[in-house]
Amino acid sequence: MRVKGWKQDLTQRDIADSMGVSTPRLSAVEHGEIDRTEVATLRSLVRALDGELRVAADFGTRRHTVT
Repeated sequence: MRVKGWKQDLTQRDIADSMGVSTPRLSAVEHGEIDRTEVATLRSLVRALDGELRVAADFGTRRHTVT
């Protein structure tokens, strides 16, 4: 599988290697199985794709974002 993004043309193995995880673990994250995923793992995935992770919590009309 190849992941194509803004500047990327990476294989799943390329991304998993840069994150330090197995391809099955990366596949689980890609398929939304993140209930037991650490923020550090998500951050590594996003960084491997040249992005920045932001976590947001909504409190009614207020939103708190952590980068």
